[in-house]
Amino acid sequence: MICGIAAPNALLRGADDGQILDRARQAYYSLRGKGLVEFRCEVLPDWEAVFSTLRTDAVGSEVLTLLQRTHFDVSVGADGASTVSRQTELTPPSQVVAERFRTAAAGLEQMLTGFFVVWAQFMSGFPGPEPGDKDYKIEKAGDQYRITQQQGQLHVLVLMTTELVVTEARLTAPNSVEITVHPHFSKLAERFLLTGWDSTIGTAAGTLETAATTENQEVEGFELPKTVNITAGGIRIPLRFNHYRIKKRSQP
Repeated sequence: MICGIAAPNALLRGADDGQILDRARQAYYSLRGKGLVEFRCEVLPDWEAVFSTLRTDAVGSEVLTLLQRTHFDVSVGADGASTVSRQTELTPPSQVVAERFRTAAAGLEQMLTGFFVVWAQFMSGFPGPEPGDKDYKIEKAGDQYRITQQQGQLHVLVLMTTELVVTEARLTAPNSVEITVHPHFSKLAERFLLTGWDSTIGTAAGTLETAATTENQEVEGFELPKTVNITAGGIRIPLRFNHYRIKKRSQP
């Protein structure tokens, strides 16, 4: 998956490409490589923290009460595709409260869906060409590699240092949408493990900057989110994850 331009004499070819990608794939933690198929868990937003940064009226206080009595569950596949479901213990006291509650709950669900799409790109291993892919290019410019790949109508760029640290991933779609992610990593058993990112989503309508930080926990041998802080549009949403149910690949 990936893009770039470098000096002509820096172009890498053939076996060198494969060796670089093989080393990169070995350098990143991979839930998929460890056998994860799917997980489900409960998501607990800190609504008090969210609402403390907002101006609220009497309706807002009622919406907060509803949100605090709502249970959110998420199902996530190894590719990051997610489904969010919710169950509310209370009935909205008015149509106005119901509409504002639905808006807040839907906003959280969209944020979770977007979070897991990015999260999975780096937690499923190296976010570059898969073994067997041929439609890609690797170029070396200074102390970094620029890897470009065309995936259908999507143009993908990954920038990676010669120490195999991915510093940027960029996805460009034909409808003027461009998503740029700058990931952050720690080391776990000599492999890069995602700890968060800063991202920019650009569209014809404007630009949205988002950020996420994650603290992981080990669940049945897999590194999965324990706490996450997502910031978008100036609003920070702290999240906790628990009650995991894991689906693993069957062992031969």
